[in-house]
Amino acid sequence: MGVVVKQKLYEQVPPGTHAARLHAVEDLGDQNTPYGQKDQVKLTYITSAKGANGEPLFVTEIYNKSLYGGRGKESKLRKHAAVMLRGAAVPLEIDLTTLIGTDVLLVIDHVMGKDGLRSWARIQAVLPASAPPPPPSTPPPAATSFTVAPPATNGPLPVAVPQGVTR
Repeated sequence: MGVVVKQKLYEQVPPGTHAARLHAVEDLGDQNTPYGQKDQVKLTYITSAKGANGEPLFVTEIYNKSLYGGRGKESKLRKHAAVMLRGAAVPLEIDLTTLIGTDVLLVIDHVMGKDGLRSWARIQAVLPASAPPPPPSTPPPAATSFTVAPPATNGPLPVAVPQGVTR
């Protein structure tokens, strides 16, 4: 009998804005990336989106362990930590585990893998939990038809005649 191996498919958080809470922080250590070795950390959020079984869905994001914030550029981790710190200045050093339990809004998008077969949920933005959700990414449908009321049939339309001009 053969040994069958198949790729496991995970249910994903649907695209859109979802209430979420930082659930876990995992230090990944040095990882090989297309840009060389990077010290990374994985943050896992539990979302308000429910799976087919009624359980909440999770979404994770991997960050470089950098709080860089100079010359008009900020690291993704610094931007997201600033939201979770509720407006307090981001310190030079922070224990990310102290942020576990912080409520936020996540703007989720789906990204297709290079193989064109797999997709995954990606965090586009982290917003304060009290922020209003961003507008939908697709505009509302345009009106395709409308009704014009027929003109009144009570006689001819009035014509404005300048003073001093006769018909």
